[in-house]
Amino acid sequence: MAMVASKVPATTFPQPRKRIPKVEGDISSVFASLAGDKADPLPPRFSELKREIIGEHGDAILASWKRLIPVVGAKVREANKRGPSLFPEVEFSDIQKNNVDAAMIDRIKRTGVCIVLNAIPRNEANEILSDVRNYIKANPTTKGIATSE
Repeated sequence: MAMVASKVPATTFPQPRKRIPKVEGDISSVFASLAGDKADPLPPRFSELKREIIGEHGDAILASWKRLIPVVGAKVREANKRGPSLFPEVEFSDIQKNNVDAAMIDRIKRTGVCIVLNAIPRNEANEILSDVRNYIKANPTTKGIATSE
């Protein structure tokens, strides 16, 4: 069966959305916790939605939370004790050579993250950092949260 191309009038294509003007700010303007503000309570309709979602599974959900809280507490204590060493570190060259042992892979899977070392040559990383500093210096209205490097 042959398909025949038809001309579609341009008016049938969706028109671009008009942008809603927004107040300029930094990321703290959308997260009350970052701005130090008190979060406003949600409207009552959210309580009703929550009850609908939970349904008859309330006891199971509560039991799940009770099992989870001690596990999270232990992980937080471990993170506080170990600091940055909690996160496994892998050399980029070892990844390239497929030279990451099974124990390290298991550790990465457990933590869900790893630090890849020497992925960008030092001189290139310094150049990127310099470019960012120059941009910030040339654009003093650049917004951000960080107060130090």
